[in-house]
Amino acid sequence: MINKSLVISDQNLISYTIAFLFALIFACSLLFNPLSALILMLASALVMWAYLDIKSFIFVLLVFKPLIDLTWNGPSIQIMDSELNIQGALAVITLIILGIYILIIDRPKISSPLVWLFAFVGVNCISLLSGTLNGIALKDFLRVISAVPFLIVGRHIFGNRQKVIRFGLIFLTILLVPYTIAIVQKLGYIGWGYQTYIEGQATFRATGGYMHPFDIYKYVFLAVPLIFLILSEHKSFKIKIFGVLNLFLTGVIISFTLLRMAIFSFIFQNSLWFWLKKRFLIGIIVILIPVVLSFTIFNVGTLFKEHIEVLLEKGDMVNIFNWRGATWMAYMDFYRSGSVFQQLFGYGLYSDTKEYQHKYLYTEKPSLNDAHNDYLRILVENGILGLLCYFIFIIKLFFSIPRESDTSFSYNYSIFAKIVLITFLIMGITVRPTEEVTSFWYLLAVFSPFVIKSSPQ
Repeated sequence: MINKSLVISDQNLISYTIAFLFALIFACSLLFNPLSALILMLASALVMWAYLDIKSFIFVLLVFKPLIDLTWNGPSIQIMDSELNIQGALAVITLIILGIYILIIDRPKISSPLVWLFAFVGVNCISLLSGTLNGIALKDFLRVISAVPFLIVGRHIFGNRQKVIRFGLIFLTILLVPYTIAIVQKLGYIGWGYQTYIEGQATFRATGGYMHPFDIYKYVFLAVPLIFLILSEHKSFKIKIFGVLNLFLTGVIISFTLLRMAIFSFIFQNSLWFWLKKRFLIGIIVILIPVVLSFTIFNVGTLFKEHIEVLLEKGDMVNIFNWRGATWMAYMDFYRSGSVFQQLFGYGLYSDTKEYQHKYLYTEKPSLNDAHNDYLRILVENGILGLLCYFIFIIKLFFSIPRESDTSFSYNYSIFAKIVLITFLIMGITVRPTEEVTSFWYLLAVFSPFVIKSSPQ
């Protein structure tokens, strides 16, 4: 007869495993880097909280991510030839916690989207090992795999109406912090921000306290359809006023960033909600109003004027999109020049910048030192097999959305998920949302109810 006191439960096994890992890492880091030891002490407390209540941990992690990312310029740990800051450390911690939790406790049924996501991760693993292994490549790999658990555990947040609305209201309130910083930046009370050149003149761009204006866009792509979902589901007049004001403020902040794709996406998302709801006239009006405001009050037209003139007058695809056309063409040359193995599995992680800068950067803008396109980046780093796995995964995500809905919320949530996915794909044209990982976390969390369950309740 087995002594029950000697039996280790699954949850105790998780706590013992995590405690051992952190004790080992802490002991090593204490000898070489006291700062990293302090970070690990805080991380240990975070891990134990997650062990006690995984659902609350996921909720707080995603809802407070806009504040966590404000620490981008904070302390960091040296790993190989790169630095791991608080954001990177959080990705690693998240991966450890959720990975062990999923393997031992959650154990979801394997679905088609999960299979293709694991296939994409597998190609990333091959690319990591076959390319030049360095600190940045390792961080890129950790970012990708840190997103995977959210496709499984995200349903704990987005699984029902009450949780989604609660998450949305807190998330939109948290976003007021970077929004406020962006306004203060625009008014000139804070001397740091991001500077670019438009029509030959230095122009200030608000960042909201982040490193780059794009970092605000990583949250806005989720915030806009989330506002429409809350407006459709919540009956409170005060909440509706909050949603409308937040939507207007989001549009203003996006105009401060001067991000062309973000401005386009904001207008597109506003209209797409009504088009998918089959309110076509409102959808057209919703497009016209922000377009008029953007090109008059906020003077956004100057952002597009030069590129439109280049395309129409010269038919020059090389110079369009601030020389991104030349960069994209160079990337295709780079990819085609590789061996059969490199074309299949890529040049390796981080090769899209390191190798490219040395061999194929023939534009007149040395600052364009990466693809500025998620799909070309995946093609160069992970090869055609990686890109194929990624596209099949995205297609499987889209078709995981139920065609029929039992409730009003499940119908509205399906529209919300479609807009999130379409916007994520649009983002990939000029930026790298899969590698930047925050947007990827949210995308997978939103689709978790479809992949693991039949539909949100």
